[in-house]
Amino acid sequence: MKKHPFRHILLRNLAICLFPVILLMMALALFTGHLLGKPDWRVIDADQVEAAELIYGEGEKNIRLNIDELIPSGVVYKAGEKEVGTYFYMLKEQRVYVFLIRKRNGSAPDAYPKDLKAHLTKDEKTVQLIQHTYADALGIPESEMDDFFSPIILDEVHYPGKAIHVLAGIRRISQVIGFALLGYLILAAFFPGLNLLCRKYDDLPEYDRELSEKLLFYNGKIAITENYLFRLKFPLAKIILLDDIKYLSLKEDGHLLTASNEEKLYVELRFDHKKEAKMAADLIRGVDGEGSE
Repeated sequence: MKKHPFRHILLRNLAICLFPVILLMMALALFTGHLLGKPDWRVIDADQVEAAELIYGEGEKNIRLNIDELIPSGVVYKAGEKEVGTYFYMLKEQRVYVFLIRKRNGSAPDAYPKDLKAHLTKDEKTVQLIQHTYADALGIPESEMDDFFSPIILDEVHYPGKAIHVLAGIRRISQVIGFALLGYLILAAFFPGLNLLCRKYDDLPEYDRELSEKLLFYNGKIAITENYLFRLKFPLAKIILLDDIKYLSLKEDGHLLTASNEEKLYVELRFDHKKEAKMAADLIRGVDGEGSE
């Protein structure tokens, strides 16, 4: 008969406990990584602002770049009655690019970050308003500015920075948890003392010897040795000294075996086959020498 050391069974139970969590963490890491690869959450690095239109045309929505000096447009962006941003513009290679910069507490009205992360938005109406302001400042007809402005606004206000940070954080945390649990499971396989389930039992060497050297019956859920009855429930096993069992009874058409005594010991053992239940009952009686059906 194949031997089943007790610590191997506890390692199996630990793996059953951890594998769903490991798979969940890995799936979560893959899912968030997949989202971060989508245009809504992906961030493209660019060396020059001229790349904004090209990137937008390729379906990208977020950009990261270092910017030169910006010029305040005199136009603000409001959410309700609250001013949340200011429009700036930049002249680059005979083309004007518009920036919507988030208002920062305590900063000067013309303050802007040198390393900008922005959401690319096509907003021709706002660009036309900035164009009108720019034409007035230069004292030229607005018609002369046609096709001079890029219709793409580099919008820092609506850049999904928090969402990206949350997704990236979830991915990192799930990866760490998943690999940590997998590493713990591997270590527990080589060093059984690390298995937390093993700490619930006082005499592991004795149970190992019983299942390795004195095993009489095993079906994956129940084991009987010369001295013990093991109910291998998940995640912990119930271990009963055979000498403590005084009464046995087969019920439910021979599929349910109950073991008990006068000292509040009562355990139900369910079998798939009647022959297994009868065999287990005979083995327990053969060792115990007592009991009634």
